[in-house]
Amino acid sequence: LSALKTLAQQQKADGSWKQEQAATASAVLAFLRAGYTHLSKGEIDGSVIKRGLEWLIACKVFGSPTDRLLATLALVEAYRLTGAEILKDPAQRALDSVSKVVSGLNPIQFGYAAACLKSAREAGLRPRAGR
Repeated sequence: LSALKTLAQQQKADGSWKQEQAATASAVLAFLRAGYTHLSKGEIDGSVIKRGLEWLIACKVFGSPTDRLLATLALVEAYRLTGAEILKDPAQRALDSVSKVVSGLNPIQFGYAAACLKSAREAGLRPRAGR
C-alpha cells in the first residue's frame, strides 16, 4: 500500500506520470491490479486512477506500439473491473486500434496484445475490424 501511495504522490497535475503514455498506463494498471479503480474511496482515492484514465483517453497519438498496447490494456481493464459506461467507448476505440500495430510486435508487445484481448473478452468487448 505504501508503494501505491508513493506512486499516487508522483502523479502530475495533468493526470499523467512523467507525461508518458507507457508510464501512465503502467501506473494505472498497478492500481487496478491491486484492486483500486476510479470508483475507490479510502486509502487510495479513486480520483488518482480517474485522472490517469482521463489523460490516457485524451491521448490522440501514440508514441509507440508499447504505448498503444499498455494504454489499451489500462482502459479495457478499468472497464472490465467496473463496467462503467463512461469507459466503454474509450476502451472499445483503444481495442479497435490494436489491430494497427499487431504485425511486427516483439514478444513482450505480443504479450501485451494478448492481455488486451483476454481482458476485452472478459469485459464483453470485441475488436471491430477496419476501425
